[in-house]
Amino acid sequence: MFMDYSKTKQDFENFVENHLGADKLKQLKNIHRGGINNLKGAQYEQYYLLFKTFEIANNATLDLSKQYLETQVYGFVDDIAYIDKQNNIKYSYQAKNSNGQTADWNNEQEQRFLQQRKIDLDFFGFSDSYCYLLVSDISKADINKTKITHTNFTCEFFPYYTKVVDLLGHKPFKEYIDNLIEPNATLADRNYATSLILGILSNDEFGSIQNIFENAQSEAYPNPFIKFRKSNQPIPDWLTKYLEGLKLQVQYKLHYGRLKVKFEQGLELSVDVDTLPNQSPTQNPTMEQLIALLMQCSMKKLQNPNKWENPNEHLSSI
Repeated sequence: MFMDYSKTKQDFENFVENHLGADKLKQLKNIHRGGINNLKGAQYEQYYLLFKTFEIANNATLDLSKQYLETQVYGFVDDIAYIDKQNNIKYSYQAKNSNGQTADWNNEQEQRFLQQRKIDLDFFGFSDSYCYLLVSDISKADINKTKITHTNFTCEFFPYYTKVVDLLGHKPFKEYIDNLIEPNATLADRNYATSLILGILSNDEFGSIQNIFENAQSEAYPNPFIKFRKSNQPIPDWLTKYLEGLKLQVQYKLHYGRLKVKFEQGLELSVDVDTLPNQSPTQNPTMEQLIALLMQCSMKKLQNPNKWENPNEHLSSI
């Protein structure tokens, strides 16, 4: 991947050969070839990618249109790359789903991290670069951390899960999901939101974090991601006045562009505000007419789900 689109794969390989040596270029090509052909650990990396997507989306300080994730990049640390274009920082991850020697921090791993950092700073022009050894064994992670001395390198523990439903039990991941979807979410709600994002991540190119969620929403109804709903439209004045006059009989609230109305008999309806008419259809609607209107608006949204416009901005890969 290149942040400077004027640079080519040949430029990259020339840099490696001239600054690190012909032997390192040969090693780099072997690493890349092995990464493409090796399916072992693919699920581990995919689930961490999913976790990272939700983690980044939870960071309110970031412009999500400038946050990118890539997999199987051309580099010495090649499993996952997270690029923060907003702050011009690159984070590289080497995943080791093992409790054996392959997950040990050693001199070879350190050299690969140092080479990756040099490439990130001197070729790609990032302001800073961090490298992570990602392991699925917590004791291995603790031991590795004691061996790593470079301040920009570390070892991170992430459990191995065989199924998405198990990943949903991972407390930090669960909290990240809950922060982005409707309150009081159930396991089914979380599973639905997760499956939408996982579907987008299954593509070879998925763009920025903003793109990922917008693309997921374009395929979803209902749209679970309240944080990414674009509508800031208020409740029509006539309906607000009408609902205020029925305070003893109904409860209502506006939440991220969605109006939720709960009637005293237990019925609860939820509609997107942008489907509501600006003027009252009748002079003095009855309760039954209001219920019918809300149901009609809800059905209208179901028949014509909102299609988000998705900026087709992708990182170029090499």
